[in-house]
Amino acid sequence: MKTVAMKQFGVVLSGREFGKNAARTILEHEPPITLDFTGVVSVGSSFGDEVLSAVAAKQNKKIAILGASSMVRRSLEQSAMDHGVQAEFAAG
Repeated sequence: MKTVAMKQFGVVLSGREFGKNAARTILEHEPPITLDFTGVVSVGSSFGDEVLSAVAAKQNKKIAILGASSMVRRSLEQSAMDHGVQAEFAAG
């Protein structure tokens, strides 16, 4: 399992195009992929939509998420719900 540190993309993650670019980078790794949001302050809905839907599509609509603050988690939960993704959150 590969864990990708989302902080490498910045501490404020937003924008649909930025999300698409991040998803392409993340998908260079073989699944299963876990996303680690430790140190990320906020995630915009467009960014979350692009990343979660792309990564989960390669993993039977499931994704593991580490280190998400409560604010980041709320945003990611909404994106997961909107795209039928089963997100599993862990402290990291």
